[in-house]
Amino acid sequence: AETVDETRQGIFAARSLGIAFAEGVEKYFWYEFWQNEAEKYNSESHYGLVRSDFTPKSAFEAYRTFIRMRPAGSVQNKVRWKSAKSDVFAPQWTRPDGVAAGMIWKVGSPQMKQVGFSSPDVTFFDVNGRRVHPRREGSAFNVNISSSPIYFLGGELIQKKK
Repeated sequence: AETVDETRQGIFAARSLGIAFAEGVEKYFWYEFWQNEAEKYNSESHYGLVRSDFTPKSAFEAYRTFIRMRPAGSVQNKVRWKSAKSDVFAPQWTRPDGVAAGMIWKVGSPQMKQVGFSSPDVTFFDVNGRRVHPRREGSAFNVNISSSPIYFLGGELIQKKK
């Protein structure tokens, strides 16, 4: 069995939240808030969002960031949220304050992609809520899309027609 380090746990937490809400899940609960770390080599001793001394793990920051980006009362947009090849994922929603938002990631190798939005005033954040600044090129942004989600606020992702 493959182990998952704390950084990947955070990435998986954000991605699973994004997929769950895109698929219509209304409530999401994390299995363990606190990890007891009782057994070093028992994975169940390490599922928590915080360590045994209550210091936050990457998954805690990722979970908190998701909630900040998609607060209670947000409405999932009825758009295609994964590519035909299922390698790019981009669930989108409208927040209670009316702001369009979403997240984007891909499986496989990272790729710089030109991504268009309905507004030039989009802001971007990494999986842990730190601001990122993709280069703007005309009405699009050059975004480094990887396995770690990037959040966008302030515009809808413009999807190419098939």
